[in-house]
Amino acid sequence: MAKSFGTQLKKLFWPRIALFCAIVLFVTGADAAVYDDFIGPVIDTGKWTVTGTGFSQSTDDGYLHFSATGSPPQIMASTALYASGAFTMPFSNYVCDNTAPGAQGLGSVAALGLGTRSSNNWLRIERGQVRGDPAHGITGGYLEVNWVDPDEAGHPVHVNWIQSEITSGFLQAVYNGTNVTFFYREKAIDPWTQMVMTDQSGHPVLVSGQTQPLVITPGWDTAVPLFIQALTGGDLNKTPPDQFSLSFDVDYVDVSSVPEPTCLFFLAAGLVGLAAAKRRPAEPRS
Repeated sequence: MAKSFGTQLKKLFWPRIALFCAIVLFVTGADAAVYDDFIGPVIDTGKWTVTGTGFSQSTDDGYLHFSATGSPPQIMASTALYASGAFTMPFSNYVCDNTAPGAQGLGSVAALGLGTRSSNNWLRIERGQVRGDPAHGITGGYLEVNWVDPDEAGHPVHVNWIQSEITSGFLQAVYNGTNVTFFYREKAIDPWTQMVMTDQSGHPVLVSGQTQPLVITPGWDTAVPLFIQALTGGDLNKTPPDQFSLSFDVDYVDVSSVPEPTCLFFLAAGLVGLAAAKRRPAEPRS
């Protein structure tokens, strides 16, 4: 005897509901908002806690500017806290005279990051500069991801990097509430390129001949701030201290919501359910 129309309807109803929920959540979760467009006479202290004096803005051009020589690390941490999000920072006019050796943590950095540095639980993506090693084909410019594990003894800064001499571009960190992935591009019309795992020489780590995306699981159990960081680089503790100069501009900081893991589950369930329904042969009529 043929199954009732209601039974047949149920077979298609729940997969479609799951897929519909996932699409709604995905679309509404893709909302983007500019956290700060830096239009105004001064830095908005309602949005940022500022350490250092190298950052500035004015009404002239709508950019956040950084310029300093031989200074300690300087940072702007957001007053807003985030449990997830896609964080984007366009930078331009990166200029630096750093001639410090590489692989010693002495780079001059313009960075976008997440987390709290005082608790040694942070990560960042950056454009940096050191002297480089031309004899071995290593230029001084680089794009790099750093992170610190608060549970690791000594709190070493982990490094994942590639060579790059771009002076303008976009840096992005995507936090889905569990993992953080990193992207970059040079122009707004370019597709995003995901940072992959690299060795100490900046070469991609291959597994079965394939590159591996860099994915960091910071283990944050509370919402965290985003931050813009600038390091002029060099060794400030030697005598005399290094006096490298760094300047760059930031157009805006954008925060877009990202789908939560539950949304992705519904999306997968809906697609699988629809595929199963389509594969199921039609039942004979009685």
